Amino acid sequence: MRTKLLLIMSFFCTWAFSQIKFEKGYFIDDKDVITECLIKNLDWKSNPNSFEYKISEADKAQTATIKGVKQFEIYNGAKFVRYEVNIDRSSIDLNKLSRKKNPELVKETVFLKELVNGKGKLYKFTEGNLTKYFYQNSDAAPEQLIYKQYQVGETDITYNKDYISQLQNNFTCSSISNSDISKLEYKEKDLTNFFVNYNHCADPNFKLAVQNETKPKFNLNIRPRINFSSLEIFSGNTMKTYPLGNKTTFAIGLEAEYLLAFNKNKFAIIVEPTYQYYKSEATFDDSSLIGGKVIVKADYSSIELPIGIRYYMYLNTDSKLFVNAVYIIDFSLGKSIEMTRADGSPYLSYDLRSQPSLGFGIGYKYKDKYGIELRTHSKRRITSDYLMTSTNYQTTSIVFSYNLF
Repeated sequence: MRTKLLLIMSFFCTWAFSQIKFEKGYFIDDKDVITECLIKNLDWKSNPNSFEYKISEADKAQTATIKGVKQFEIYNGAKFVRYEVNIDRSSIDLNKLSRKKNPELVKETVFLKELVNGKGKLYKFTEGNLTKYFYQNSDAAPEQLIYKQYQVGETDITYNKDYISQLQNNFTCSSISNSDISKLEYKEKDLTNFFVNYNHCADPNFKLAVQNETKPKFNLNIRPRINFSSLEIFSGNTMKTYPLGNKTTFAIGLEAEYLLAFNKNKFAIIVEPTYQYYKSEATFDDSSLIGGKVIVKADYSSIELPIGIRYYMYLNTDSKLFVNAVYIIDFSLGKSIEMTRADGSPYLSYDLRSQPSLGFGIGYKYKDKYGIELRTHSKRRITSDYLMTSTNYQTTSIVFSYNLF
């Protein structure tokens, strides 16, 4: 069962990337030819160097690259323009900070994402954890707004905030003071608001083109479930294994889900505190004991804390599939495993303390409100305080989900 589940998950992960839609847009090539087409909208977190497109839905996808395209846009979505610019790629890693105040500019040809288009234009370049903003107020190539973190001496860190003077010197308007500009942070929201205000000042009829951008979302889901659990104990004292069998129990969790603001909210971080329990009793033959029997009782309950990542695959506007993987920290609630002789006298006892485990699941969600998931956990040792005793606790769950908000 668990092997099949992992194979199914691998299939879904491979299939997932084909589910991103081709949306209406256009691109302009080096000969200024405008091609209306369908562009695969990857909701790029980093600025791309290429993109896939189709002339029609029935056509085979083709790839266009930065070498042959000057500009491309998804209608009501992202717009990228090719420019040769000077860009500072100084590291922001605290262990690799530059000791130079001035930007270390390198000429590159890149697609810049257009944030504001007007008399004053604002662009953004992102690659991994590097984010730089560029401005343009003439026909010349965009210039980088300078913001650089650098090291002084052995431990001091300071900042070059030349972007403040760049904006003050290049964008003057009666309704925007130098004091207002000096308060701007080197962030998309602050800079976008500034350029919108400047363009309104220069042209009262200015309107910012609305883009359907992905925004982060937060969901809180209540998640009752049916657990199918099994427990097997190997005692180093008796050198025997005691399988306590499969049990069906009920459990409940509360999941916090944070949908990341890129790739159409397909990736989410999940945290789900969950109460679960397992109880079982079985009798085993043991000729070394008076009465020839040993009775093993397991009473195990805990609060699980799965932390992981989820990936969604859209089927249509109402339905989507998902796969997820979680790392599970388990907090035992102080229960134990007890072994007694046939006459009821105590034989062995083990307090329970769990080790972390992994979980993998596939599921379906309807209208972002109702969901169901099949999840399996890797084997978990719940007697980690005992070197000579091992336990294999394993669970497969059918999880139901209801979105509270």
